[in-house]
Amino acid sequence: MKSASPETTQPTPPALGSPASAGRHAGTARAGSGEVPAPQLTKSAGHIIVDSLVAHGVKRTYVVPGESFLDLLDGLHDSSIDTIVCRHEGGATYMAEADGKMKQTPGVAMVTRGPGAANAHVGLHTAWQDSTPLVLFVGLIPFAHRDREAFQEFDIKAWFDTGAKRVMVLDHAERASEIVAEAMFSAMNGRPGPVVVGLPEDVIREHINPELHPVIPVATGGMTTVDSAAVAEALMKSSKPLFVTGGNDWTQAAADQLTQWLERHHIPVAAEWRTQGTVPFDSPSYVGPIGYGRPRPTYDLLEETDLLMLAKLRNMGEACTAANRFIVHESVAQEFAQKFAAKMKDVA
Repeated sequence: MKSASPETTQPTPPALGSPASAGRHAGTARAGSGEVPAPQLTKSAGHIIVDSLVAHGVKRTYVVPGESFLDLLDGLHDSSIDTIVCRHEGGATYMAEADGKMKQTPGVAMVTRGPGAANAHVGLHTAWQDSTPLVLFVGLIPFAHRDREAFQEFDIKAWFDTGAKRVMVLDHAERASEIVAEAMFSAMNGRPGPVVVGLPEDVIREHINPELHPVIPVATGGMTTVDSAAVAEALMKSSKPLFVTGGNDWTQAAADQLTQWLERHHIPVAAEWRTQGTVPFDSPSYVGPIGYGRPRPTYDLLEETDLLMLAKLRNMGEACTAANRFIVHESVAQEFAQKFAAKMKDVA
């Protein structure tokens, strides 16, 4: 038999699953190294957004499903987040706003473009007026269709910019986790409020590195030595002080501390409109709400006081008086009452 010439001899193919075979199919092994690096794992931007919400402590989200953010909904399906499916976007944002009032992380709502975004406006407005941390995700038309008058296309920044702390659009998939971190931070930082995040349909389907952006810590305020000394002096000179509490982001510990201090020193306290509950209704120091339809006894106290202490109020609205005022703005830490009480413990 005639033997095959060297030119026609075929090499024996490597066994399936062998290192040589893996290197041939992966196409990533270095020549002569014998090493085959593991392929890099990726996730869609929509799934990364869900992972980032979990990392920020989000327990539930309120959703009216829509085709523009299906990848995000798919990520929610296998996550630890409870997805509350709603019938109307106004109801979804109202529920998320209430959720943001009750806990120490922003409420989260998700709606689709066009009419869905329009319906969500009412809940967003409530979050703005009540200083409630809320993040609203809005599905958008594909990035490639922008500025072509695509079906349900709208300018998300023009729609929401005057009623939200920030309006952001995810135009680059690799920034998905960063955008979530920025939105959660912005909703909580300073005066809490709503943030809107636009999600183009095609961008959230892109696959990216699954590394998550770290949580951005929210800096809290406090009282300086000068401030506490000024408050102590004013209280000692006052014969009819009146506290007014506002804001919806008090911790229970801070509210309890303030209530105990007010009761110990027999100082009356009223509540700003729509913010009742910081000091319990059955507290001997609580005198009622101010604002629309305030009771006459509260009105009289407001007119007679010679020192008005405003704790976490945005403004006094129509409850104006000529009394001296000390304003503790909402940007002050949630634990204001505890710190304040510690500094004021010797004031009679």
